[in-house]
Amino acid sequence: MEERRLDVLLVEGDGKEAERVNRAFAAHGRVFRLVVRDSVKKALHYVADFSPHLVITNLALPDGTGLKLLSPEGNPKRIPVLVLSEREDQEEARQARNAGALKVVVKTEDSLNDLPALAESALQSRREDRAGTVVRLPLQQSEARSREVLNSLPDLVFRIGEDGTFLECDGAEEGSLAPCRQFVGRRIAEVLPAEAANRALHTLETILRSRRRQTLEVELPVTDGVIVCEVHMAAAGDRQAVAVFRDLTQRRGREEETRRLRRVAALGGLVGAIAHEFNNVLTGILVQADLMLMRLDPGDPLYENADEIRRVGVRAATTVLMLQAFSGTQEFSPRPVDLNGLVLKMKKTLRLFVGEAVALGDHLGSDLGHVYVDPSHIEQIILTLAAETRVHDGKAGAFTIRTGNVIPEENNPLRTGVIPADRRVLLSVSTAGAHVGEPSQRVLIEPEGLPEGQGQASHSDPSLIPGIVDRNGGELKVYAHGGGGVTYEITFPHVVPPREAPAQEVEQAGLPSLEPLRSPGEVVVLLVEDNDMVMGALSSLLKKEGYKVLEAHDGQEALLVSGRFAGKIHLMVSDVKMPNLGGVELAEELGRLNPDMRVLFISGYPKETLFPGGVVDFGKAFLSKPITRDGLLRKVRQLLEAPANKGDPARGRA
Repeated sequence: MEERRLDVLLVEGDGKEAERVNRAFAAHGRVFRLVVRDSVKKALHYVADFSPHLVITNLALPDGTGLKLLSPEGNPKRIPVLVLSEREDQEEARQARNAGALKVVVKTEDSLNDLPALAESALQSRREDRAGTVVRLPLQQSEARSREVLNSLPDLVFRIGEDGTFLECDGAEEGSLAPCRQFVGRRIAEVLPAEAANRALHTLETILRSRRRQTLEVELPVTDGVIVCEVHMAAAGDRQAVAVFRDLTQRRGREEETRRLRRVAALGGLVGAIAHEFNNVLTGILVQADLMLMRLDPGDPLYENADEIRRVGVRAATTVLMLQAFSGTQEFSPRPVDLNGLVLKMKKTLRLFVGEAVALGDHLGSDLGHVYVDPSHIEQIILTLAAETRVHDGKAGAFTIRTGNVIPEENNPLRTGVIPADRRVLLSVSTAGAHVGEPSQRVLIEPEGLPEGQGQASHSDPSLIPGIVDRNGGELKVYAHGGGGVTYEITFPHVVPPREAPAQEVEQAGLPSLEPLRSPGEVVVLLVEDNDMVMGALSSLLKKEGYKVLEAHDGQEALLVSGRFAGKIHLMVSDVKMPNLGGVELAEELGRLNPDMRVLFISGYPKETLFPGGVVDFGKAFLSKPITRDGLLRKVRQLLEAPANKGDPARGRA
């Protein structure tokens, strides 16, 4: 029985090409009956009327594109389609594969001669589909869905020939890598810089030979610069490779921002450690200066020198407070503050933070109201932004501070004749590049959108500023400016300082006066301090005031000293952080043996970092370094003269 011929429709507008294909099928034998149509319109009519077994269509036709024969409307019966293309890199060829073409054949003399074999293979698959052994339609649909998903990804997937030609691409239809899709049809050496191209070609040769995956980094040139990419390459057959390009630009930016924040965090930690050490040094300087002033007559020529040493120490202590503010290690202590005075006090320190190349300016409002804030927190905000300016724009830019009164328009004194009680006080800090006074160029940023550090936040991290402002009862608005500048506008409620507060103490309480205190008599004090300079100064001061002093350089030594002492210890003055045994643990140990003993903790670290809940136990108190004579003696007297807490069985009588 004669085998039935298989109908093949060839859609080709070029008569010479159609004749070449016809000869190839004729030479293949009597298996096929080839029908030729030269336009899309004629081909669609034939498919509708006769339903051939296979369609072979050129993409470029006189009245349109052969892709119409792959559409559900033009090919509702899903007849297998082979596509002929002039070049492998045509966009329509990629679309044909996505639409479900069995194969896209580049038109060469050899490929046209092989068309009968390809047709026979395609029809064999078709017969198997009809027999139920292979379900090609769901497979085509699955492949189409896979390509759709792949094209939605930001990564770019190339198929690369052994000669380095980009043959085909998928993925990255949108995004930073989308322009690189135009590499199809070009060679690696044409699109990459010479050094990167040599590395890529060497990697391609290696994976085709070893069949092992390789990864490398390259820079892809695009219109507005370059994109740093991580490329994963793997062999796909004997003569081709698959390369997945992943944009690393954003990740590198995040990594650099993380490194920057870590540097700022390390700077904050270093500043805190330096401030602690300076507090120890200043304690020695201030106490020794106080002792000299006690011994000298005001008419003595050396008295003025000793007094100047003490004044210099006080100014140094103010600078240390700023360092602690920057590192975030100052305890929360709100009080009425004159922002103008605070800014003027910080000017020298600010110059150190922003560097000489940054223009430093201030515009301070007149008749400025006071605000009830922790001055160290305001210093922390200003110094943090100053450090940011130095980190980002140390060679150019500006850092400007403005202050002023903010009055609601409905209560404007020009209209009402009186200054309203609900006025607020403005503190505005503009970092490098910000043009103050051009509100039309400003864009409001939500505080929650400020950049945050990675991992553990530094106290000098700008993302902490909204929380600091909120804790001090302020309101924050952040504006971005052209050129990378940012302005932080903070307003606080206006307050009236207490009448009894001297004007010079409004902005900072300062150190107590040197009014003399009466000698307490025979009282035993256990002094525990690991810093020799602080130990010597405090021991001399307490002995000068008539106290009997037992000295120990750490907690373990203090236990030995107290064990050997036969009398009663009335007060322990102890550093908090010490080697071997700290002050808190030491107080617990000695408290069991001496329930009436009072405890004064001293430290160069702020109380909030050591005692987050405060020192609430009866008979215990805390004194921050640097320590002055009057500050120490006043605190000692308060502890010793405080009444016994009868409700505390561990304390007994005073």
